[in-house]
Amino acid sequence: MDNLNINVGDLVTHGTFLLRETPLYREWLIREGELMYLHKEMKEEALAALISQNQQEANDFNYSGSHGSMVKVASIPELLYWELHRKGITDDPVAYRRFLNDPNNAKFRTNTWTV
Repeated sequence: MDNLNINVGDLVTHGTFLLRETPLYREWLIREGELMYLHKEMKEEALAALISQNQQEANDFNYSGSHGSMVKVASIPELLYWELHRKGITDDPVAYRRFLNDPNNAKFRTNTWTV
């Protein structure tokens, strides 16, 4: 037993395996030859729920009321946030504003104000 020195590459020789499943996403372990990597995907029903919640907040938003200095403008999925972070967009205020104001990302907005 002292010589038992194995790693995950010894156990997973090929294929795709569901590593973890949460209410929001699935995480897959993928082995292709000598390469092994993780892939996360958001569940469609979780994304649909987030978009529905954003739409409800946009419908309930009071455009003429007093808002102060902090106003929620968007809610994005966690996996999308980390993808933007890897690309450096979350650290660049101009690029982040451009992303949030892009009409293609309107479903993540909780109001129609410009950031």
